Amino acid sequence: MKRRICINEIADYSKGQQINGDDLLADGKYDYLNGGINPSGKWSDYNVEGGTVTISEGGNSSGYVNYMNSPFWCGAHCYYLYNVKGNTRYLYYALKSQQDKLMGIRSGACMPNIKKSDLGKFEVWFDTDINEQVKVIEVLEKVENIIQARKRQLEAFDQLIKARFVEMFGDPELNPMGWEQVTLNDVCSSIVRGPFGSALKKEFFVEPDETTYKVYEQKHAIQKSASIGTYYITEEKYQELKRFECLPGDILMSCSGTMGELYQLPDGCEKGVINQALCKFTLNERILPICFLVYMKQTIGNLETKGSGIQNIAAVSYVKQMPINLPPMDVQNEFEQFVHQVDKSKVVDIKAA
Repeated sequence: MKRRICINEIADYSKGQQINGDDLLADGKYDYLNGGINPSGKWSDYNVEGGTVTISEGGNSSGYVNYMNSPFWCGAHCYYLYNVKGNTRYLYYALKSQQDKLMGIRSGACMPNIKKSDLGKFEVWFDTDINEQVKVIEVLEKVENIIQARKRQLEAFDQLIKARFVEMFGDPELNPMGWEQVTLNDVCSSIVRGPFGSALKKEFFVEPDETTYKVYEQKHAIQKSASIGTYYITEEKYQELKRFECLPGDILMSCSGTMGELYQLPDGCEKGVINQALCKFTLNERILPICFLVYMKQTIGNLETKGSGIQNIAAVSYVKQMPINLPPMDVQNEFEQFVHQVDKSKVVDIKAA
């Protein structure tokens, strides 16, 4: 029988134990999951068994649902579910389908989080028939396998672009081509970090209509989509936050928790503002967007961060002074044409599949 049921009726849940980010091990055996979307690093021990559903508790990814196949160390910004009444994998799919709603119950402006009591009261559609759960799992796992196969195909194309970049531009760290070295600030007309969390509290959000403006969040950069998201503000609030306006062509970068994810807003996207978890780059005529994006992806590990729990980019002033190698425009154009050809191949490959 399928019915709406609270999480606390079908599972127990708890947060893990914090480990300082500086203490994580490069050669650790177990993943360290501290909220966010992906593990933050490795550790020598585990505190939660594999086959466990997790829900990010804090940061701008709070509400993100994950399934950990292997034993892992759960941090203090992550809930793990146990003593599940039914199939754990089924519960994962049930919660994953409600992920956007889960993200909607978080509170806090500067550092969003999901309170334990609110999580327990969260309702999800749940079929209590074990046999029906197994049927659903079989169907969804087949779909998931197809999706993962498509992702691997797209990743292969992305690796081709990265390889061509290194072939044409060389190692960004070594600059073997001797290109002019400038700063990010030199190739941007503006670099802006989002407003303080208090400037975009949940009470400022309204239902969307033809007069409202979108609030772009960290998940837009992470999921590479401008169409997701449900937060909007009024014209009055938009004018107040005009400095944080983002337009088609601007590049968003995630700055908290899951850091360094980049996404260029496409033509036709909704006009809006960025929230506190994003940094916005508006490029000038000195660099093409694709060159900027690939270069940043190649060097993103150099970002200086702070915070032992949910890490954040230290300061926008640091980002502005990050070095970047600047090839001549004819070389940039050649690389852009190569990427366009690869993109066409992606479309052909997907249609053929």
